[in-house]
Amino acid sequence: RIAKRFETPAREAALTNAMTAALAETVAALSDDPVLQAHLADLLGQWVAQEDAAEELAEVLDPTSDHVLEMDLLVTAFEELGFDPTSLDQSRTFGEIAGLFAGELARALDREETLQGEIQTRLLRGLYDQVAALLAGQAALHSTIEDAAERFHPLDLDDLDQRYLLGLYNDCNELPMAADAQVDLRLRPQLQRVYVDLDIDRAPDAALLRARLAALGIDGAQLTAAVQTLDRDTRASGAARRGAARQGAAMNPALEQELEQDQEIALLRSLQGDELAKIAKALHVEQDALISTGDAVSVLELLQRERQVVLLGDPGSGKSTLTRRTAGMLAALGCRQRPPDLAAEELAWGDALQTTLGGWLFPIRIVMSRWARHLAGSATGCADDLLDECMRVVKEVANLPDARQKERLVQRLAADNPTALLLLDGLDEVADVAARQTLLAAVNDFAGCYPDVRLVVTCRVRPYQDGRHYRLSLPDVTLAPLRPAEIARFLTRWHTELARVGIYQPAAAADHARQRLQNAIDDPHRSELAAMAGTPLLLTMMARVNFKSGLPNSRAKLYEEYV
Repeated sequence: RIAKRFETPAREAALTNAMTAALAETVAALSDDPVLQAHLADLLGQWVAQEDAAEELAEVLDPTSDHVLEMDLLVTAFEELGFDPTSLDQSRTFGEIAGLFAGELARALDREETLQGEIQTRLLRGLYDQVAALLAGQAALHSTIEDAAERFHPLDLDDLDQRYLLGLYNDCNELPMAADAQVDLRLRPQLQRVYVDLDIDRAPDAALLRARLAALGIDGAQLTAAVQTLDRDTRASGAARRGAARQGAAMNPALEQELEQDQEIALLRSLQGDELAKIAKALHVEQDALISTGDAVSVLELLQRERQVVLLGDPGSGKSTLTRRTAGMLAALGCRQRPPDLAAEELAWGDALQTTLGGWLFPIRIVMSRWARHLAGSATGCADDLLDECMRVVKEVANLPDARQKERLVQRLAADNPTALLLLDGLDEVADVAARQTLLAAVNDFAGCYPDVRLVVTCRVRPYQDGRHYRLSLPDVTLAPLRPAEIARFLTRWHTELARVGIYQPAAAADHARQRLQNAIDDPHRSELAAMAGTPLLLTMMARVNFKSGLPNSRAKLYEEYV
Protein backbone atom coordinates (compact mmCIF):
# COMPACT_ATOMS: atom_id res chain seq x y z
CA ARG A 1 0.00 0.00 0.00
CA ILE A 2 2.91 2.34 0.70
CA ALA A 3 4.41 1.41 -2.67
CA LYS A 4 1.25 2.60 -4.46
CA ARG A 5 1.92 6.08 -3.10
CA PHE A 6 5.39 6.20 -4.66
CA GLU A 7 4.81 5.65 -8.37
CA THR A 8 7.81 7.55 -9.73
CA PRO A 9 11.02 5.58 -10.34
CA ALA A 10 12.97 7.74 -7.88
CA ARG A 11 10.48 7.15 -5.10
CA GLU A 12 10.25 3.44 -5.87
CA ALA A 13 14.04 3.24 -5.70
CA ALA A 14 14.05 5.10 -2.39
CA LEU A 15 11.49 2.70 -0.95
CA THR A 16 13.54 -0.29 -2.16
CA ASN A 17 16.67 1.20 -0.59
CA ALA A 18 14.85 1.65 2.70
CA MET A 19 13.55 -1.92 2.67
CA THR A 20 17.02 -3.28 1.86
CA ALA A 21 18.66 -1.21 4.59
CA ALA A 22 16.04 -2.28 7.14
CA LEU A 23 16.53 -5.95 6.33
CA ALA A 24 20.30 -5.58 6.49
CA GLU A 25 20.14 -3.92 9.91
CA THR A 26 17.69 -6.51 11.19
CA VAL A 27 19.77 -9.54 10.20
CA ALA A 28 22.92 -7.86 11.51
CA ALA A 29 21.23 -7.62 14.90
CA LEU A 30 20.31 -11.31 14.76
CA SER A 31 23.70 -12.77 13.78
CA ASP A 32 27.29 -11.84 12.97
CA ASP A 33 27.78 -14.89 10.73
CA PRO A 34 27.73 -13.71 7.07
CA VAL A 35 26.28 -17.00 5.78
CA LEU A 36 23.53 -17.00 8.41
CA GLN A 37 22.88 -13.31 7.75
CA ALA A 38 22.33 -14.06 4.06
CA HIS A 39 19.94 -16.86 4.96
CA LEU A 40 17.95 -14.73 7.41
CA ALA A 41 17.80 -11.87 4.92
CA ASP A 42 16.41 -14.26 2.34
CA LEU A 43 13.69 -15.58 4.66
CA LEU A 44 12.66 -12.14 5.92
CA GLY A 45 12.89 -10.67 2.43
CA GLN A 46 10.42 -13.19 1.09
CA TRP A 47 8.17 -12.56 4.09
CA VAL A 48 8.17 -8.78 3.59
CA ALA A 49 7.40 -9.28 -0.11
CA GLN A 50 4.45 -11.55 0.74
CA GLU A 51 1.28 -9.59 -0.01
CA ASP A 52 -0.54 -10.07 3.30
CA ALA A 53 2.54 -9.25 5.37
CA ALA A 54 3.33 -6.18 3.26
CA GLU A 55 -0.22 -4.85 3.62
CA GLU A 56 -0.20 -5.39 7.38
CA LEU A 57 3.17 -3.69 7.90
CA ALA A 58 2.06 -0.81 5.70
CA GLU A 59 -0.91 -0.20 7.98
CA VAL A 60 1.31 0.27 11.00
CA LEU A 61 3.93 2.33 9.18
CA ASP A 62 1.33 4.76 7.88
CA PRO A 63 1.58 7.72 10.32
CA THR A 64 -2.12 8.51 9.86
CA SER A 65 -3.24 5.03 10.95
CA ASP A 66 -4.23 3.81 14.41
CA HIS A 67 -4.28 0.20 13.20
CA VAL A 68 -3.39 -2.52 15.73
CA LEU A 69 -1.05 -5.04 14.21
CA GLU A 70 -2.42 -8.55 13.66
CA MET A 71 0.42 -10.78 14.80
CA ASP A 72 -1.37 -13.98 13.75
CA LEU A 73 -1.57 -12.67 10.19
CA LEU A 74 2.17 -11.95 10.08
CA VAL A 75 3.01 -15.38 11.49
CA THR A 76 0.67 -17.07 9.02
CA ALA A 77 2.25 -15.17 6.14
CA PHE A 78 5.67 -16.46 7.22
CA GLU A 79 4.39 -20.03 7.59
CA GLU A 80 2.69 -19.96 4.18
CA LEU A 81 6.13 -19.54 2.66
CA GLY A 82 7.10 -22.86 4.23
CA PHE A 83 9.16 -21.31 7.06
CA ASP A 84 9.09 -21.93 10.80
CA PRO A 85 8.65 -18.65 12.76
CA THR A 86 10.55 -20.14 15.71
CA SER A 87 13.64 -20.94 13.62
CA LEU A 88 14.90 -17.38 13.11
CA ASP A 89 16.54 -16.71 16.45
CA GLN A 90 16.86 -18.59 19.72
CA SER A 91 16.64 -15.54 21.97
CA ARG A 92 13.92 -13.50 20.20
CA THR A 93 10.31 -14.29 19.40
CA PHE A 94 8.99 -13.76 15.90
CA GLY A 95 7.05 -10.75 17.13
CA GLU A 96 10.18 -9.12 18.50
CA ILE A 97 11.95 -9.68 15.19
CA ALA A 98 9.01 -8.19 13.31
CA GLY A 99 9.14 -5.19 15.63
CA LEU A 100 12.87 -4.85 15.08
CA PHE A 101 12.36 -4.82 11.32
CA ALA A 102 9.49 -2.33 11.48
CA GLY A 103 11.60 0.01 13.59
CA GLU A 104 14.55 -0.22 11.21
CA LEU A 105 12.24 0.40 8.26
CA ALA A 106 10.85 3.53 9.89
CA ARG A 107 14.40 4.79 10.45
CA ALA A 108 15.39 3.98 6.87
CA LEU A 109 12.33 5.72 5.42
CA ASP A 110 13.10 8.76 7.53
CA ARG A 111 16.60 8.92 5.98
CA GLU A 112 15.31 8.93 2.38
CA GLU A 113 15.07 12.58 1.31
CA THR A 114 13.03 11.63 -1.76
CA LEU A 115 10.24 10.45 0.51
CA GLN A 116 10.15 13.41 2.85
CA GLY A 117 7.20 14.94 1.03
CA GLU A 118 5.24 11.71 1.16
CA ILE A 119 5.80 10.64 4.76
CA GLN A 120 5.25 12.90 7.73
CA THR A 121 8.73 12.64 9.19
CA ARG A 122 7.88 14.40 12.44
CA LEU A 123 5.53 11.52 13.19
CA LEU A 124 7.90 8.89 11.85
CA ARG A 125 10.73 9.92 14.18
CA GLY A 126 8.88 8.42 17.12
CA LEU A 127 6.98 5.75 15.26
CA TYR A 128 9.59 3.01 15.30
CA ASP A 129 9.74 3.02 19.11
CA GLN A 130 5.95 2.77 19.29
CA VAL A 131 5.88 -0.07 16.77
CA ALA A 132 8.62 -1.99 18.54
CA ALA A 133 6.90 -1.58 21.90
CA LEU A 134 3.55 -2.65 20.45
CA LEU A 135 5.00 -5.73 18.79
CA ALA A 136 7.02 -6.69 21.84
CA GLY A 137 3.90 -6.48 23.98
CA GLN A 138 1.87 -8.54 21.55
CA ALA A 139 4.71 -11.04 21.21
CA ALA A 140 4.98 -11.39 24.98
CA LEU A 141 1.26 -12.07 25.19
CA HIS A 142 1.42 -14.67 22.43
CA SER A 143 4.46 -16.26 24.06
CA THR A 144 2.65 -16.47 27.41
CA ILE A 145 -0.36 -18.09 25.76
CA GLU A 146 1.83 -20.53 23.82
CA ASP A 147 3.82 -21.47 26.92
CA ALA A 148 0.64 -22.12 28.87
CA ALA A 149 -0.81 -24.17 26.02
CA GLU A 150 2.33 -26.26 25.79
CA ARG A 151 2.31 -26.96 29.52
CA PHE A 152 -1.17 -28.41 29.20
CA HIS A 153 -0.64 -29.91 25.73
CA PRO A 154 3.11 -30.41 25.21
CA LEU A 155 4.32 -31.05 21.69
CA ASP A 156 5.15 -34.68 21.13
CA LEU A 157 8.66 -35.59 20.02
CA ASP A 158 7.58 -36.07 16.43
CA ASP A 159 6.31 -32.47 16.36
CA LEU A 160 9.63 -31.27 17.76
CA ASP A 161 11.47 -33.25 15.09
CA GLN A 162 9.32 -31.63 12.41
CA ARG A 163 10.24 -28.14 13.62
CA TYR A 164 13.90 -29.04 13.46
CA LEU A 165 13.74 -30.70 10.03
CA LEU A 166 11.93 -27.76 8.46
CA GLY A 167 14.46 -25.32 9.91
CA LEU A 168 17.38 -27.46 8.75
CA TYR A 169 15.98 -27.72 5.23
CA ASN A 170 15.68 -23.95 4.98
CA ASP A 171 19.18 -23.46 6.38
CA CYS A 172 20.82 -25.95 4.03
CA ASN A 173 19.00 -24.96 0.85
CA GLU A 174 20.58 -21.50 0.64
CA LEU A 175 22.66 -20.65 -2.45
CA PRO A 176 24.72 -17.73 -1.06
CA MET A 177 26.86 -17.16 -4.17
CA ALA A 178 23.90 -16.77 -6.50
CA ALA A 179 23.76 -12.95 -6.46
CA ASP A 180 25.71 -9.88 -5.38
CA ALA A 181 22.85 -8.27 -3.47
CA GLN A 182 22.80 -8.90 0.25
CA VAL A 183 19.02 -8.97 0.16
CA ASP A 184 16.96 -10.48 -2.64
CA LEU A 185 13.21 -10.04 -2.49
CA ARG A 186 12.63 -12.30 -5.47
CA LEU A 187 12.30 -16.06 -5.53
CA ARG A 188 15.07 -17.79 -3.65
CA PRO A 189 17.65 -19.72 -5.72
CA GLN A 190 18.06 -23.17 -4.23
CA LEU A 191 21.12 -25.29 -3.65
CA GLN A 192 19.24 -28.50 -4.35
CA ARG A 193 18.52 -27.39 -7.93
CA VAL A 194 22.18 -26.67 -8.69
CA TYR A 195 24.13 -29.37 -6.84
CA VAL A 196 25.86 -32.12 -8.85
CA ASP A 197 27.29 -35.37 -7.54
CA LEU A 198 30.93 -35.55 -6.48
CA ASP A 199 33.44 -38.36 -6.91
CA ILE A 200 36.45 -39.48 -4.92
CA ASP A 201 39.88 -40.09 -6.42
CA ARG A 202 39.49 -43.87 -6.61
CA ALA A 203 38.76 -46.13 -9.55
CA PRO A 204 36.01 -48.72 -9.07
CA ASP A 205 37.07 -52.21 -8.08
CA ALA A 206 35.77 -55.34 -9.80
CA ALA A 207 32.81 -55.72 -7.44
CA LEU A 208 31.64 -52.15 -8.05
CA LEU A 209 32.13 -52.51 -11.82
CA ARG A 210 29.95 -55.61 -11.82
CA ALA A 211 27.34 -53.77 -9.74
CA ARG A 212 27.33 -50.93 -12.27
CA LEU A 213 26.98 -53.42 -15.13
CA ALA A 214 24.07 -55.02 -13.27
CA ALA A 215 22.42 -51.59 -13.08
CA LEU A 216 22.59 -51.57 -16.90
CA GLY A 217 20.91 -54.99 -16.98
CA ILE A 218 24.12 -56.92 -17.66
CA ASP A 219 24.71 -60.05 -15.59
CA GLY A 220 27.78 -62.26 -15.39
CA ALA A 221 26.61 -64.70 -18.07
CA GLN A 222 25.92 -61.87 -20.53
CA LEU A 223 29.37 -60.40 -19.91
CA THR A 224 31.00 -63.79 -20.47
CA ALA A 225 29.10 -64.27 -23.72
CA ALA A 226 30.01 -60.78 -24.92
CA VAL A 227 33.69 -61.30 -24.17
CA GLN A 228 33.59 -64.49 -26.24
CA THR A 229 32.49 -62.45 -29.27
CA LEU A 230 35.85 -60.73 -29.31
CA ASP A 231 38.37 -62.31 -31.65
CA ARG A 232 41.59 -63.87 -30.44
CA ASP A 233 43.75 -60.92 -31.53
CA THR A 234 41.58 -58.48 -29.57
CA ARG A 235 41.80 -60.59 -26.44
CA ALA A 236 45.55 -60.92 -26.95
CA SER A 237 46.03 -57.15 -27.26
CA GLY A 238 43.90 -56.71 -24.17
CA ALA A 239 46.06 -59.22 -22.34
CA ALA A 240 49.17 -57.29 -23.36
CA ARG A 241 47.69 -54.07 -22.02
CA ARG A 242 46.73 -55.90 -18.83
CA GLY A 243 50.31 -57.05 -18.50
CA ALA A 244 51.49 -53.46 -18.73
CA ALA A 245 48.85 -52.48 -16.19
CA ARG A 246 50.06 -55.25 -13.90
CA GLN A 247 53.59 -53.87 -14.04
CA GLY A 248 52.29 -50.40 -13.29
CA ALA A 249 50.24 -51.80 -10.44
CA ALA A 250 53.12 -53.57 -8.75
CA MET A 251 52.82 -51.24 -5.74
CA ASN A 252 49.05 -51.75 -5.54
CA PRO A 253 48.30 -55.23 -4.14
CA ALA A 254 44.53 -54.73 -4.33
CA LEU A 255 44.61 -53.98 -8.06
CA GLU A 256 47.10 -56.79 -8.66
CA GLN A 257 44.75 -59.24 -6.95
CA GLU A 258 41.79 -57.93 -8.92
CA LEU A 259 43.61 -58.39 -12.24
CA GLU A 260 44.41 -61.96 -11.28
CA GLN A 261 40.95 -62.92 -10.01
CA ASP A 262 38.52 -61.25 -12.44
CA GLN A 263 39.88 -61.62 -15.95
CA GLU A 264 36.66 -60.50 -17.64
CA ILE A 265 36.55 -57.21 -15.77
CA ALA A 266 40.26 -56.73 -16.36
CA LEU A 267 39.70 -57.29 -20.08
CA LEU A 268 36.75 -54.90 -20.14
CA ARG A 269 38.91 -52.22 -18.54
CA SER A 270 41.59 -52.64 -21.18
CA LEU A 271 39.35 -52.33 -24.26
CA GLN A 272 39.65 -49.28 -26.47
CA GLY A 273 37.88 -47.67 -29.44
CA ASP A 274 36.37 -50.21 -31.83
CA GLU A 275 36.87 -52.98 -29.27
CA LEU A 276 34.59 -51.16 -26.84
CA ALA A 277 32.05 -50.47 -29.58
CA LYS A 278 31.95 -54.16 -30.46
CA ILE A 279 31.38 -55.40 -26.93
CA ALA A 280 28.82 -52.65 -26.27
CA LYS A 281 26.90 -53.86 -29.30
CA ALA A 282 27.09 -57.45 -28.05
CA LEU A 283 25.75 -56.31 -24.67
CA HIS A 284 23.00 -54.18 -26.29
CA VAL A 285 24.01 -51.01 -24.45
CA GLU A 286 25.22 -47.59 -25.55
CA GLN A 287 29.00 -47.30 -25.73
CA ASP A 288 29.00 -44.19 -23.52
CA ALA A 289 27.00 -46.05 -20.87
CA LEU A 290 29.51 -48.89 -20.92
CA ILE A 291 32.42 -46.45 -20.67
CA SER A 292 30.77 -44.71 -17.70
CA THR A 293 30.95 -47.92 -15.67
CA GLY A 294 34.66 -47.18 -15.32
CA ASP A 295 34.12 -43.70 -13.85
CA ALA A 296 35.61 -42.85 -10.46
CA VAL A 297 33.78 -43.94 -7.32
CA SER A 298 31.02 -41.49 -6.39
CA VAL A 299 30.50 -40.19 -2.88
CA LEU A 300 27.18 -42.06 -2.70
CA GLU A 301 28.95 -45.30 -3.61
CA LEU A 302 31.58 -44.54 -0.97
CA LEU A 303 28.92 -44.04 1.71
CA GLN A 304 27.38 -47.36 0.77
CA ARG A 305 30.64 -49.04 1.78
CA GLU A 306 31.95 -46.84 4.61
CA ARG A 307 29.73 -46.08 7.60
CA GLN A 308 32.26 -43.66 9.11
CA VAL A 309 34.74 -41.74 6.98
CA VAL A 310 36.84 -38.58 6.74
CA LEU A 311 36.22 -36.76 3.47
CA LEU A 312 39.21 -34.70 2.38
CA GLY A 313 39.33 -32.04 -0.32
CA ASP A 314 41.18 -28.99 -1.52
CA PRO A 315 39.71 -25.53 -0.84
CA GLY A 316 36.52 -25.09 -2.84
CA SER A 317 36.22 -28.78 -3.70
CA GLY A 318 32.64 -29.01 -2.43
CA LYS A 319 33.06 -30.52 1.05
CA SER A 320 30.73 -28.13 2.88
CA THR A 321 28.24 -28.07 0.02
CA LEU A 322 28.09 -31.85 0.13
CA THR A 323 27.23 -31.84 3.84
CA ARG A 324 24.60 -29.13 3.36
CA ARG A 325 23.05 -30.90 0.38
CA THR A 326 22.91 -34.25 2.18
CA ALA A 327 21.50 -32.80 5.41
CA GLY A 328 19.01 -30.62 3.54
CA MET A 329 17.69 -33.43 1.38
CA LEU A 330 17.23 -35.79 4.33
CA ALA A 331 15.49 -32.99 6.23
CA ALA A 332 13.12 -32.41 3.32
CA LEU A 333 12.35 -36.11 2.99
CA GLY A 334 11.65 -36.30 6.73
CA CYS A 335 9.04 -33.53 6.71
CA ARG A 336 5.43 -34.69 6.93
CA GLN A 337 4.60 -32.27 4.15
CA ARG A 338 7.50 -32.31 1.75
CA PRO A 339 8.57 -28.86 0.57
CA PRO A 340 6.69 -28.07 -2.65
CA ASP A 341 9.87 -26.84 -4.35
CA LEU A 342 11.38 -30.36 -4.51
CA ALA A 343 11.64 -31.16 -8.22
CA ALA A 344 11.29 -34.70 -9.57
CA GLU A 345 15.01 -34.92 -10.29
CA GLU A 346 15.83 -33.97 -6.71
CA LEU A 347 13.38 -36.51 -5.32
CA ALA A 348 15.10 -39.16 -7.43
CA TRP A 349 18.44 -38.12 -5.91
CA GLY A 350 16.87 -38.26 -2.47
CA ASP A 351 15.64 -41.79 -3.14
CA ALA A 352 19.15 -42.79 -4.23
CA LEU A 353 20.56 -41.24 -1.06
CA GLN A 354 18.15 -43.17 1.14
CA THR A 355 18.97 -46.39 -0.70
CA THR A 356 22.67 -45.71 -0.11
CA LEU A 357 22.13 -45.11 3.60
CA GLY A 358 19.79 -48.06 4.03
CA GLY A 359 16.76 -45.86 4.69
CA TRP A 360 15.93 -42.40 6.00
CA LEU A 361 18.26 -41.03 8.67
CA PHE A 362 17.80 -38.08 11.03
CA PRO A 363 20.44 -35.57 9.84
CA ILE A 364 22.57 -33.40 12.12
CA ARG A 365 25.10 -31.06 10.51
CA ILE A 366 27.74 -29.60 12.81
CA VAL A 367 30.15 -26.83 11.80
CA MET A 368 33.22 -27.77 13.79
CA SER A 369 34.51 -24.23 14.30
CA ARG A 370 31.19 -23.36 15.96
CA TRP A 371 31.41 -26.48 18.07
CA ALA A 372 34.84 -25.33 19.25
CA ARG A 373 33.44 -21.91 20.20
CA HIS A 374 30.63 -23.48 22.24
CA LEU A 375 32.76 -26.21 23.79
CA ALA A 376 32.12 -26.41 27.52
CA GLY A 377 35.05 -25.74 29.81
CA SER A 378 34.40 -29.11 31.42
CA ALA A 379 34.63 -30.99 28.11
CA THR A 380 37.00 -33.96 28.35
CA GLY A 381 36.95 -35.21 24.77
CA CYS A 382 34.36 -37.96 25.18
CA ALA A 383 31.40 -39.06 23.08
CA ASP A 384 29.01 -37.10 25.29
CA ASP A 385 30.70 -33.84 24.25
CA LEU A 386 29.62 -34.56 20.67
CA LEU A 387 26.12 -35.46 21.83
CA ASP A 388 25.90 -32.13 23.67
CA GLU A 389 26.87 -30.29 20.50
CA CYS A 390 24.29 -32.25 18.53
CA MET A 391 21.63 -31.09 20.95
CA ARG A 392 22.85 -27.49 20.87
CA VAL A 393 22.58 -27.49 17.08
CA VAL A 394 19.13 -29.09 17.07
CA LYS A 395 17.83 -26.57 19.59
CA GLU A 396 19.47 -23.65 17.78
CA VAL A 397 17.94 -24.55 14.43
CA ALA A 398 14.41 -24.98 15.76
CA ASN A 399 14.44 -23.18 19.13
CA LEU A 400 13.51 -26.39 20.96
CA PRO A 401 13.60 -26.27 24.77
CA ASP A 402 12.46 -29.85 25.32
CA ALA A 403 14.89 -31.92 27.41
CA ARG A 404 13.46 -35.15 26.00
CA GLN A 405 15.26 -34.50 22.73
CA LYS A 406 18.62 -35.81 23.98
CA GLU A 407 17.09 -39.07 25.14
CA ARG A 408 15.46 -39.34 21.73
CA LEU A 409 18.81 -38.78 20.01
CA VAL A 410 20.57 -41.42 22.12
CA GLN A 411 17.84 -43.88 21.18
CA ARG A 412 18.48 -43.15 17.51
CA LEU A 413 22.21 -43.71 17.94
CA ALA A 414 22.06 -46.81 20.14
CA ALA A 415 19.46 -48.72 18.10
CA ASP A 416 20.46 -51.99 16.46
CA ASN A 417 20.08 -50.13 13.16
CA PRO A 418 20.94 -46.52 14.05
CA THR A 419 18.69 -43.91 12.44
CA ALA A 420 20.87 -40.79 12.55
CA LEU A 421 23.55 -39.31 10.30
CA LEU A 422 26.17 -36.94 11.72
CA LEU A 423 27.93 -34.57 9.32
CA LEU A 424 30.88 -32.75 10.91
CA ASP A 425 32.09 -30.03 8.59
CA GLY A 426 35.44 -28.20 8.58
CA LEU A 427 37.88 -29.85 10.97
CA ASP A 428 40.66 -27.70 9.50
CA GLU A 429 38.80 -24.52 10.47
CA VAL A 430 39.27 -25.20 14.20
CA ALA A 431 42.33 -23.00 14.74
CA ASP A 432 42.83 -23.51 18.48
CA VAL A 433 45.05 -26.58 18.93
CA ALA A 434 43.74 -27.49 22.39
CA ALA A 435 40.11 -27.22 21.30
CA ARG A 436 40.84 -29.24 18.18
CA GLN A 437 42.44 -32.02 20.23
CA THR A 438 39.36 -32.14 22.47
CA LEU A 439 37.09 -32.35 19.44
CA LEU A 440 39.21 -35.07 17.84
CA ALA A 441 39.15 -37.08 21.06
CA ALA A 442 35.37 -36.67 21.28
CA VAL A 443 34.88 -37.84 17.68
CA ASN A 444 37.20 -40.82 18.16
CA ASP A 445 35.40 -41.80 21.36
CA PHE A 446 32.03 -41.40 19.66
CA ALA A 447 33.16 -43.59 16.75
CA GLY A 448 34.21 -46.25 19.25
CA CYS A 449 31.00 -46.05 21.28
CA TYR A 450 28.70 -45.93 18.25
CA PRO A 451 30.53 -47.78 15.44
CA ASP A 452 27.33 -48.40 13.45
CA VAL A 453 26.24 -44.75 13.37
CA ARG A 454 26.92 -43.09 10.04
CA LEU A 455 29.47 -40.32 10.46
CA VAL A 456 31.16 -38.05 7.90
CA VAL A 457 33.92 -35.59 8.85
CA THR A 458 35.29 -33.10 6.31
CA CYS A 459 38.72 -31.47 6.28
CA ARG A 460 41.15 -29.90 3.85
CA VAL A 461 43.72 -32.30 2.44
CA ARG A 462 46.96 -30.62 3.42
CA PRO A 463 46.51 -30.10 7.18
CA TYR A 464 45.00 -33.55 7.61
CA GLN A 465 47.77 -35.37 5.78
CA ASP A 466 50.63 -33.20 7.01
CA GLY A 467 49.68 -32.68 10.65
CA ARG A 468 49.29 -35.35 13.29
CA HIS A 469 47.11 -32.93 15.26
CA TYR A 470 44.30 -33.45 12.74
CA ARG A 471 44.16 -37.25 12.48
CA LEU A 472 41.16 -39.40 13.34
CA SER A 473 40.98 -43.17 13.68
CA LEU A 474 38.73 -43.39 10.61
CA PRO A 475 39.39 -44.21 6.95
CA ASP A 476 39.91 -41.15 4.76
CA VAL A 477 39.31 -40.46 1.08
CA THR A 478 39.88 -37.43 -1.13
CA LEU A 479 37.38 -35.71 -3.40
CA ALA A 480 38.22 -35.72 -7.10
CA PRO A 481 37.82 -32.75 -9.47
CA LEU A 482 34.54 -32.54 -11.34
CA ARG A 483 34.43 -34.66 -14.48
CA PRO A 484 33.61 -32.89 -17.81
CA ALA A 485 30.09 -34.34 -17.77
CA GLU A 486 29.47 -32.97 -14.27
CA ILE A 487 30.91 -29.57 -15.21
CA ALA A 488 28.44 -29.36 -18.09
CA ARG A 489 25.60 -30.51 -15.86
CA PHE A 490 26.45 -27.92 -13.20
CA LEU A 491 26.51 -25.11 -15.77
CA THR A 492 23.11 -26.16 -17.10
CA ARG A 493 21.58 -26.38 -13.64
CA TRP A 494 23.17 -23.12 -12.43
CA HIS A 495 21.98 -21.01 -15.36
CA THR A 496 18.53 -22.65 -15.41
CA GLU A 497 17.99 -21.99 -11.71
CA LEU A 498 19.17 -18.38 -11.76
CA ALA A 499 17.01 -17.71 -14.81
CA ARG A 500 14.05 -19.33 -13.02
CA VAL A 501 14.26 -16.93 -10.09
CA GLY A 502 14.88 -13.86 -12.23
CA ILE A 503 18.52 -13.17 -11.36
CA TYR A 504 19.64 -13.99 -14.91
CA GLN A 505 17.36 -12.25 -17.38
CA PRO A 506 16.31 -12.81 -20.06
CA ALA A 507 16.46 -16.62 -20.03
CA ALA A 508 17.93 -16.65 -23.53
CA ALA A 509 20.85 -14.54 -22.30
CA ALA A 510 21.45 -17.04 -19.50
CA ASP A 511 21.61 -19.92 -21.96
CA HIS A 512 23.91 -17.93 -24.23
CA ALA A 513 26.23 -17.23 -21.30
CA ARG A 514 26.22 -20.92 -20.37
CA GLN A 515 27.17 -21.98 -23.89
CA ARG A 516 29.87 -19.31 -24.08
CA LEU A 517 31.42 -20.56 -20.85
CA GLN A 518 31.14 -24.21 -21.88
CA ASN A 519 32.89 -23.45 -25.17
CA ALA A 520 35.68 -21.64 -23.34
CA ILE A 521 36.20 -24.56 -20.96
CA ASP A 522 36.29 -27.00 -23.90
CA ASP A 523 38.77 -24.84 -25.85
CA PRO A 524 42.11 -26.76 -26.01
CA HIS A 525 43.95 -23.44 -26.18
CA ARG A 526 42.57 -22.43 -22.76
CA SER A 527 43.53 -25.50 -20.75
CA GLU A 528 43.82 -23.50 -17.52
CA LEU A 529 40.06 -22.88 -17.63
CA ALA A 530 39.34 -26.61 -17.85
CA ALA A 531 41.59 -27.25 -14.86
CA MET A 532 39.91 -24.47 -12.86
CA ALA A 533 36.44 -25.74 -13.78
CA GLY A 534 37.11 -29.00 -11.96
CA THR A 535 36.90 -27.11 -8.65
CA PRO A 536 33.22 -26.38 -7.80
CA LEU A 537 33.97 -23.03 -6.12
CA LEU A 538 36.03 -21.77 -9.05
CA LEU A 539 33.43 -23.04 -11.52
CA THR A 540 30.76 -21.07 -9.65
CA MET A 541 32.93 -17.95 -9.75
CA MET A 542 33.50 -18.48 -13.47
CA ALA A 543 29.75 -18.69 -14.07
CA ARG A 544 29.12 -15.52 -12.05
CA VAL A 545 31.83 -13.45 -13.73
CA ASN A 546 31.09 -14.81 -17.21
CA PHE A 547 27.44 -13.77 -17.08
CA LYS A 548 28.28 -10.26 -15.90
CA SER A 549 31.29 -9.35 -17.99
CA GLY A 550 32.71 -12.29 -19.91
CA LEU A 551 35.36 -14.74 -18.82
CA PRO A 552 38.92 -13.60 -17.99
CA ASN A 553 41.93 -15.57 -19.19
CA SER A 554 43.65 -16.24 -15.87
CA ARG A 555 42.89 -17.37 -12.35
CA ALA A 556 44.27 -14.13 -10.90
CA LYS A 557 42.04 -12.05 -13.16
CA LEU A 558 39.05 -14.20 -12.21
CA TYR A 559 39.64 -13.54 -8.51
CA GLU A 560 40.07 -9.82 -9.21
CA GLU A 561 36.82 -9.52 -11.18
CA TYR A 562 34.87 -11.71 -8.76
CA VAL A 563 35.90 -9.67 -5.72
